[in-house]
Amino acid sequence: MNQKRTTLRDGLSKNQGMVLTELHVALYRDGEGELHAVSSVCTHKGCDVEWNERDKVWDCPCHGSRFALAG
Repeated sequence: MNQKRTTLRDGLSKNQGMVLTELHVALYRDGEGELHAVSSVCTHKGCDVEWNERDKVWDCPCHGSRFALAG
């Protein structure tokens, strides 16, 4: 099995987010290039949030809540 791994260096551009579900970490790189990390676990239902590229927010797939970039 040959899987390509995306690293933060080549996989997260400015103003983009991603979730590392195995680690329960939500990452966001701001417009200045600074990387921010918060827990990806929704405080209401315990699901891992998902990155919403269009609106630049974290969405909970379990109940539809939205979270700001800081969590």
